[in-house]
Amino acid sequence: MVTAVAAALFLASVYWIYPLLRPCGAGLTSTGDGQCAGVSDGSAQLHPDPGIAAIMAGIHRENTAVEQTPSNTPPVTIGVLIPLPSPGTDDDYLTAVRHDLEGAQLAQIQANHAQLIGDRPQVRLVVANSGENAQHWSTAVSGLIERAPGGSHDQRLVAVVASGRSLGTTRAALDRLTQVSIPVIAARLTADQLTDAPPSPNVPLARVAPTNRDQAAAAAAAVKSSASTAMVIQDRNPANIYADSLGKAFQESFADSAHELVGNETFDGGGEGVATTMAGIVRDICDTRPDVVFFAGRSNDLNTLVRALPSRNCPQQPVRIITGSDAVAFANAVARDEPGLRDALSAQVTVEYTGLAHPEAWDADQSAFPQASVTALRGPCDQWCYPRVYPGRDTAEELADGGIIIGFDAVLTAVTAVRDPYAPNTTPGAVGQALARLHGGNLVRGASGYISLSAQGEAINKAVPILKIGPDGVVSLDRLSAPAGEPCKPRTSPC
Repeated sequence: MVTAVAAALFLASVYWIYPLLRPCGAGLTSTGDGQCAGVSDGSAQLHPDPGIAAIMAGIHRENTAVEQTPSNTPPVTIGVLIPLPSPGTDDDYLTAVRHDLEGAQLAQIQANHAQLIGDRPQVRLVVANSGENAQHWSTAVSGLIERAPGGSHDQRLVAVVASGRSLGTTRAALDRLTQVSIPVIAARLTADQLTDAPPSPNVPLARVAPTNRDQAAAAAAAVKSSASTAMVIQDRNPANIYADSLGKAFQESFADSAHELVGNETFDGGGEGVATTMAGIVRDICDTRPDVVFFAGRSNDLNTLVRALPSRNCPQQPVRIITGSDAVAFANAVARDEPGLRDALSAQVTVEYTGLAHPEAWDADQSAFPQASVTALRGPCDQWCYPRVYPGRDTAEELADGGIIIGFDAVLTAVTAVRDPYAPNTTPGAVGQALARLHGGNLVRGASGYISLSAQGEAINKAVPILKIGPDGVVSLDRLSAPAGEPCKPRTSPC
């Protein structure tokens, strides 16, 4: 009996400890927390999470099939740069990056099999893990550069899709890629400035998601008819460039002759005493009674603010909070019924946020979304759409955070730039040139909405779903907005 128990304990310890000790594959670097930094074509695992492992295995199968398919046009490689979190921590973020990778993999499959945008050249996918908070960005980026034409491991890499969080380390990674003229397509990243170089036609950077400025403008367009006063609550942590640009954009988008900012409160999300600060801000909300509160910060601090609201000294005063796309994590916390959040949302507190994409938007205005791309995500189809590639999933639930949709659109944008109808663009320089032409009749037919790129690489008047979190944790579409009110549609202005 003792021997059996000891054996069971030993096996359990092996199960938990082995992922932390397992060796990384060739060309990869151990991060010390059970994952591997660097670039993999799917043959070497980057993270012990079973979901990530399954996606990597699928990418490897597709890459192998591409390499074994005879063709007069050699395949090109698209990189996906993503900071995977430490194993066992931040499950919401792990789900988010898994969705980003699923969307990228689905776009690869669609490009190679469904002929959504032509059929040549075929597309290989490699994944570059920059580790927790992108601290190993240099290792990941060096591996990508090596795979570009002329590199020591030349795999005809022509572009990199970048996701994760808008952090200083992320900016350093994108700076390095664009400095060596490798085009970057930003997926989930929304900070107004992603590189040290300001946006310009000379920086090969494109974006499929609305910037913080555009999200704020879309939110303002959606609320100005019902709100004349607003307070901004701003995270002043200098490392949080997402919050910094979001707060500035809220102020610029709302204030005008008919709309007044009645408060600008700050906190340091990277410091101590956030709960105490939020309690003081709640008192200021009661004093100024704004029609709407714009929150420029991350979800963990939004949780703290919302938990403080039921005890406010003006309980009959409704509090309407609007924030940016990072609130997906807040919505997940409400859905899990974390303490205090549902009680707050039942105490005349509403929280809305600007989503990057949402499946309910497809039916809100069908003219704003190309149906072929919608079908690729939602189905029905005989094969190659999301419900077929990932059978047994609740498609609507998986798509709800927008990550799969945006990950899909980022790779779709790269493929659109590669597959010029006259001659394929098979070098980074040629793809960079092609990105600058993706507007007008050449716009990208994305599942998150039509993507028409400006000369600076930003999506023009991108569709922005305004989402509302109910007291039961259910997220629903409140309305579809855009910086100009109506989203981009072919042959319309501005688009």
